[in-house]
Amino acid sequence: MSSANSERFLRLYKLINATKSEASLQRLPDIENLANIALLQLVVDWEGIDPLKLSEMELASILRRKETFAQAHDDFTKGAQY
Repeated sequence: MSSANSERFLRLYKLINATKSEASLQRLPDIENLANIALLQLVVDWEGIDPLKLSEMELASILRRKETFAQAHDDFTKGAQY
């Protein structure tokens, strides 16, 4: 996957994750659940994987890895206009 594509996925991940956090603060559990679903689908698309072929533990590991990656790459989204 190209670096530009990775940056786009990373930006989307951060936007969705911020939405999830705000939904939690606003006590909007349905929106928080939708954000979780969107994050899962984004990671599946980002990695190009078939979640039906992975165990729950493998999928959780990939999700954690992307979360760590997103946290480590704040420079991609600093100053971005949304």
